[in-house]
Amino acid sequence: MPPQERVFNNRARKVFRSRISNGELYFSAGFLVFVFIMGGWFAAQGTNYDPTERDISMALMESGSVEDNLYRTPLKLWVDPEQTATAAPGAAPAANLGIFPPDIVGNGWTPSSRMQEFDASNLYEKINGQAPQYVDFGFNRLHYISLEKKDAGLDLSIEFYDMATLPNAMGIFGAQRDVERPLEQTGDAYYYLTDLGALGIAGPFYFKISGNAVDPGIIEKSKELAESFGILASSGNVDVPKAFAVLSKALKVPFETIIYEKIDVFQFSFAKDFWFGKPDVAGDLRYYLHQVTDTEDQARLYADLVSNFEADHDAIKNDGGVAVLKHQFLSSFQALSADRGWIFGADGAPDAETAESALSALKGALFNGQEI
Repeated sequence: MPPQERVFNNRARKVFRSRISNGELYFSAGFLVFVFIMGGWFAAQGTNYDPTERDISMALMESGSVEDNLYRTPLKLWVDPEQTATAAPGAAPAANLGIFPPDIVGNGWTPSSRMQEFDASNLYEKINGQAPQYVDFGFNRLHYISLEKKDAGLDLSIEFYDMATLPNAMGIFGAQRDVERPLEQTGDAYYYLTDLGALGIAGPFYFKISGNAVDPGIIEKSKELAESFGILASSGNVDVPKAFAVLSKALKVPFETIIYEKIDVFQFSFAKDFWFGKPDVAGDLRYYLHQVTDTEDQARLYADLVSNFEADHDAIKNDGGVAVLKHQFLSSFQALSADRGWIFGADGAPDAETAESALSALKGALFNGQEI
């Protein structure tokens, strides 16, 4: 094995001075005595500490301070520059309400936040988790503002969604609506009240009103807002689809039963853009119709529907132009047809005759030249 090298010097200490002075000896002894005395004093003090003994008096601090005579700008209430720009000279700044009609404020209600806008790129910042559903229905822009009534301690927020078209607004309203609550109409607005506000539709707009308390003042204000939104919708040029007009005007289908489904209609991935409506609110019979687009083949779409329906229906009749089917589990009937760029039908009928009669009525409303 190689020899082990020592890291440390193992030789004994040696004092190379032949004499140590008396001064060093006396200092060493005195320093040790001083250390022992200080240690005894520290031990005796313990927690006996009074900070006031070492405080600097206020008079002493004031005598040594420097007087600050610099100019300080008085504080002023912040005002939105957009509001200032729209105010008349000498008048109080007017609230910037954006798309909202001026009558949403007044009677003690004032804006408690700035009017904010969100598009598809940042909608998630306002309604994280729900944004994809709105975007799927063709969402265009969200207009948001909060109102307050200070003397009553009431606050409410308004979410006003521009869905671009009436079908898109109908679609999102149908997807989020509580069907157990009855609808009310004011002008072109249809809405229902909740405990804290209201949800509704006004032309291409879908709105949510949410208050901070269960209070009659919140309900009253929600009704006023719905009326204002109905007037706002009627002032614009709303493109009413023929399918909606056929159901609501020609067939007199109640508005609360009309639903627009944009995707996965009948839970078929290929079926899109269908309108539904029930002539009797309490009944099961409902109409449905779809206008074929330029990219769709009417015969192929009709054949795909019949083929997929037959997975849980028994075919009663299928002559190529009209199909009558009976549901295997619900024992209800439906009839459907395709003609002149439309796929249309009726389901939920108690028997085949009723289904074919409803199909005939729907076809007449579509093609018999009735004014809609």
